[in-house]
Amino acid sequence: MGKRFVIEGEKEEKVLLAVEFSAIDTSLQLYCFTPKKGLLEKLEAWQKNEDKLPKHDELIVRTIADQNLLPEEIKVKDVGKVRFIENEWAESLIQTRLVKGFDSELKVLQESVALLDDYSEDLFQECSNFWKRLLDYKKEVKSLDNAKIDNYKLQLDILFEALKALRKDHRKEFDSNSIANRDKLNKMLDDVEESKSENKNIFGRLKEIRAEYNKMAMRHNHKNEIDKRINSLFDKAGTERKKQQNSNAGKRVNDLEGIISKMNKALDWKIRELQREEKNLQFADHAFQEKLLLSKIELIKKDIKEIEGKISDINKTLDKLKK
Repeated sequence: MGKRFVIEGEKEEKVLLAVEFSAIDTSLQLYCFTPKKGLLEKLEAWQKNEDKLPKHDELIVRTIADQNLLPEEIKVKDVGKVRFIENEWAESLIQTRLVKGFDSELKVLQESVALLDDYSEDLFQECSNFWKRLLDYKKEVKSLDNAKIDNYKLQLDILFEALKALRKDHRKEFDSNSIANRDKLNKMLDDVEESKSENKNIFGRLKEIRAEYNKMAMRHNHKNEIDKRINSLFDKAGTERKKQQNSNAGKRVNDLEGIISKMNKALDWKIRELQREEKNLQFADHAFQEKLLLSKIELIKKDIKEIEGKISDINKTLDKLKK
């Protein structure tokens, strides 16, 4: 039942007016009666929903396109009551539009669920949020028909049951896919472990597996299992690489130290050769012999300087490797 009012007015002669509007219609029904004995009491009983509406003389339908509640030809003394009825009607229209909005939203949800091939958590949450907003609205608007709320609940229960059935199938398929994805990744990691001594690009292969892992949908425990194994292989590969680098560095140090030892011997030999030629220069008999010895001494000094430079460069490299 919508809202009902009774008011007295005049239309050439006195009239009794029965006003009714509902929460599911935007129009307003204005029933006109010629006053007679006992009519007012019957209309007041109808207003309280205790009696049927008596037979009316005229029905006037007012819509939201009309500026006023009453037609111009009908006058009333109680203008305040008319304004009150108009305000109630305006509030009812707002409620009606909101309810129609709920109807449209429910239809969209029904169509969306009907089109589903697989479970949708987003759609499940949309249905839950829709029901929550309905309950909140019902708390605010006490006049909203309980039958309307019950109908919404019935329709939503059907949607929830359909979604739960899809979720059950979805979980079964998801579990199966999760196991398959876990086994696939474990096989890939097994291959890495078995061939790691031969695989120089183990880090690149593990990165590829990590990228594949990130794209796969799996149960939380399956994801943890694979994640821990990938991290473990990264750690092992890192340790092996460090050992290899240390081993290579140690070999390089030994090689360079051997080279320095040989170069120091060559340097000692060049120094002794320089000392010998400088001694010979002291006993040169003529200018040509002296000139020849000086040229030879310069070449030896150049060789000594070159050897010392190389030894210095190698020592710098050794210092870096040892650090």
